[in-house]
Amino acid sequence: MLFVNFSGMKPLRLIILILLFPTGLSLVAQNEEEEAPGAEISYDKEALRREQDTLDFTSAFINAVKERSIENYDKALEYLAQCEKIFPANTAMLYQTAENYLSLNQPVEAQNYCERALENEPDNFWILDLSARICEKVHDGDCAIEIRKKLYGRKPEEAGKLLRLYYIYKHPAEGRKLLEETKKNGIYVSNLSFYEKKFSPSPSGTPEPESQNADKPHPANDRYSGLLEQLKKTYERRDYQKLLSLSEEALALYPAQSNVYYYHGLALTGLKKFKEAVRTLEDGLDFLTGTDEEKRSYYQAIVNACTQAGDMQKAGKYKKYLNR
Repeated sequence: MLFVNFSGMKPLRLIILILLFPTGLSLVAQNEEEEAPGAEISYDKEALRREQDTLDFTSAFINAVKERSIENYDKALEYLAQCEKIFPANTAMLYQTAENYLSLNQPVEAQNYCERALENEPDNFWILDLSARICEKVHDGDCAIEIRKKLYGRKPEEAGKLLRLYYIYKHPAEGRKLLEETKKNGIYVSNLSFYEKKFSPSPSGTPEPESQNADKPHPANDRYSGLLEQLKKTYERRDYQKLLSLSEEALALYPAQSNVYYYHGLALTGLKKFKEAVRTLEDGLDFLTGTDEEKRSYYQAIVNACTQAGDMQKAGKYKKYLNR
């Protein structure tokens, strides 16, 4: 009989094994009830092959999780590809593969694996959450909102994420209704006062008009200008942890303002989270405006992050914009 010794196994590995194989980790394929007393033990070759596949899958999956934890997403995908060859329909593998593709800013590939995972577990909360994030990445507001509504129905604390989408995609009536629900049911929402102001009716009783640039504050806006100045001064002090916190709050308030992505990227770079910095700065390119000098500063920040991340090919790509 074969056994797995867990005594020296790190807690993370044991947890992953239990999550992946909740029905048991026995390596014995033998049916002891059918075995006559004293009979010679024989091993089923097919069962042993399956057990070996399980061990190989588990080893590769653990390595993938470790690589992802240090932002080495390409390497994580290599290990997950090994997993896919062994168990191509494994939900955990499909989910992790989608997550890594999304981290690499490849939403099409991420969506493919996410949909395969949802075929296995259509009501899995975390897979649905991932699907919503992919929809946001490709700017499919209707898709993201529908999924967030479903998740909010299951976990009221998801209200903030749904409110954010109602604001970004201009759904003031739905936003006001959700705000009323959160107040009635005592649901915590960060930046509540911001959403109350944005979703409040005008003095005439009619909804406040939403312009196409409602989420792109004018430079003269006192609140935005003050926030931008605070971000600038925090960066000048090189207080990257504080800058990260401030820029995350700013992203919730101004999700379509490139300056916010700029400082968020600088914070991540300063904290040596280079690949995250590249992704954030690339996300902000959709909203990049300003003077030529401001644009050059933005592209320089991307080049620096790419260089620190070791992605010289991408760094070269963005260097071309510096002299335009």
